[in-house]
Order: sequence, then structure tokens, then C-alpha cells
Amino acid sequence: MLLWWIILIVIVAFLVIWAIRQSSAAPARAPAPAPAPANMLLGTWNDEAGFFYNIYSNLNALWAINHFGNHIKPIVLFSGGLYKETRPEYTYQIPSYDPLNWYNHYFIPVNETQKPQEYWERRQPKTCLIKHLRNPEPGGEYVFNRTLLDHIVHMITDRAAAYREMWNKYCKPRQYILDIVQQFKTKHFTPGYHVITVHIRLTDKNPSCGFGPGMKKIKDGSSEDFPQKVTADFVFSLIQREIGARAWGTQVCIFVATDEEKMLQDITKLAGAVGLYVCYTDCIRSQMDTAGFNLDTGLCDKGDFSTPECIAYNQMIDASIHRGHKNLSNYRKGLEAMVDMLLLAEGDLFLRSRGNFSNFPEYLRPDRPTVDMVDEWNALVS
Repeated sequence: MLLWWIILIVIVAFLVIWAIRQSSAAPARAPAPAPAPANMLLGTWNDEAGFFYNIYSNLNALWAINHFGNHIKPIVLFSGGLYKETRPEYTYQIPSYDPLNWYNHYFIPVNETQKPQEYWERRQPKTCLIKHLRNPEPGGEYVFNRTLLDHIVHMITDRAAAYREMWNKYCKPRQYILDIVQQFKTKHFTPGYHVITVHIRLTDKNPSCGFGPGMKKIKDGSSEDFPQKVTADFVFSLIQREIGARAWGTQVCIFVATDEEKMLQDITKLAGAVGLYVCYTDCIRSQMDTAGFNLDTGLCDKGDFSTPECIAYNQMIDASIHRGHKNLSNYRKGLEAMVDMLLLAEGDLFLRSRGNFSNFPEYLRPDRPTVDMVDEWNALVS
């Protein structure tokens, strides 16, 4: 009987050892692969819009993709609009030329694609809505279109914080642009001096009581797209007021970004008369003088010369930096916008106008005091 017990124990021990060896020899089961992310194209948002409107729209789309977080890979492809440049006499100037994507001329690419925008538009119907953000098909291909963008804009409660976060995450300016900004600061921003940055938007923005032809009128010209056009004397009075309130004296550097040459020269002359230094970049500027312009262009349209207001409206379109000057480099226009915006984000005090060009320095520097010159102007003339 004892012998049988010994044999049974030996057999059980053998089976246990064999099972252990088999389990250790078996390869570990690999985890299930994660589903492939969907690809979502962020294309040119408006073929007639300015540089920073397209960047602003992009930040809204990027916020939505991050907000829903459902395995979507954004692909930024700006293939059309006012900043596309294909003319050989200008493309040779672009350090990072991309024939498909002008966004890459100024920023580090966001998930590049070799497929043209037309391919993506064929892949996704224009009815693309919020459901694709919530439940994208793994590996699917989508276009983030204007219908979806208009919906997303109203979902963001703290826009400045959202845009700043998306800029810092995705919008990485090319190093050569950062070098241009740094070289300018080294040359003009004297150590120990206070720096005031001033953006004066004139030709590119039309003052109006309305949003456009056939659309509902508003009460005044203080909206973002139709600002009142301030004068040089008024701007400089604000600069002097802010310097005096802070007791900065004459140890001040004033950086001015404006799209009109006459305004720049007038501010420089006023500042020089009281011993203040003004600096600015070498940019394409309009030769019009629209300071103090107060005609209502709300019912005017491109090509309409039926009234004095509409004649002036179309003159401003032709003289506009981003909509006019078709014979000049579109790349250069974008480069100058980038450099001036980054310089406006420097310094101790910001005097701003209306529009995305003025919005972005404020997004990037929320800690800095800001004076809204349009609000100040409307309070003065109302």
C-alpha cells in the first residue's frame, strides 16, 4: 500500500513540474493593439481672410479635437487663400518651402500629409458634424469643416486660455522666425527701458454700422470686424497718459505695428518731439491715410462703387496688405505678420486695436496690462 502512495506522489510531482515548465515556456500574450486614430484635416478656413484669422480658426478646431479626446490625429494643411505662394520669383525666399502647405512656411508641421486638400474633401461630405468628434471611425479620414467650426466656437467658455493652450501645444514658429524676433529685440529694446507695444489697424479693417451687405445693422463701430479708426494724436495721447501714470519718464521704447505708413511716421514724429524712441519692422504698408475715417461702409460690397462710402471701401480693399498688393510676395506678408505679432507680445504694456492680429498678443501674454484703443476712442467720440 505504501508503494502505491509513493508512486502516486511521484506522478503528481511530475505533472506539477511539467505544467510549470509548460507555462514558463509559453510566450506571453500580447495586449490587443490600440485602434488606429482617425485623421482629421484642418484646411484653409477662409480664402479671403487674414493670416491670424486662419490661425484662430485652427486653434478652435485643435481645442475640439483635444476636448473630445477620441483618438483623432489633426493634420494641418493650408493649401489655399491669400498666403499661398507658388511664384518662383518668391518661393526661393522661403527657407522651408512646401508647395502643398503654406502653414509649414511659418510653423513646425502638425502631422504632415502628402495628399492634397482636394483628396480630403472628396473623402468626407460637407455634413461633417460633432458626431465625428465624439465617435470617429478608427482609421477614418475627415475634414473639419466650417459648419463644425461654427458649432465649436460657441462651446469654448474661456477662449483666451483655450487658444493659449493650443498655441503652446501645436503652434511652434520656425526657428528662423524666432531668430528674426530676437535680433530685432537685441537691436531696439534697450536693457532697463520699459517697452510699450502698439498695434494700430487701419486700412485692413473697415469701420461700419453693419456686418455687411444685406445683414443686420449694429449700433456702433466697436465690433471686432468694423473698428473705428483712431488718429495719431489720439494714440500718442494714450501712450503719454500711460507713461505718466507709471512715472516711466523717457526711458521707454515704443514698438509700433501698423498697416499704414502715414500713421507710423506721425507717431514717430510725435514721440521724437518729446524724446521718446519709436521702433518698427521693415514691412509692406498701405500708402492710404484712413486715420479718423468714419464713413459707414456696412452696405458696401467688393466691386460696388455706387456711393462715396463704397468707393472708399473698395479703395481700402485694393490698398489692404493681405487683400491687395497682389504683385508682392504672399509669403512675405505672412512673415511680417508673424514677426510683428510676436514682437507685440513682448514688453510691459500693450495698446491694441481690433481683430485677430491684436487678439493674439493678448492670448500669449495674459499677465500684461492692455489698453483697448477702440474702447477709449468710442468713449471719447460718443
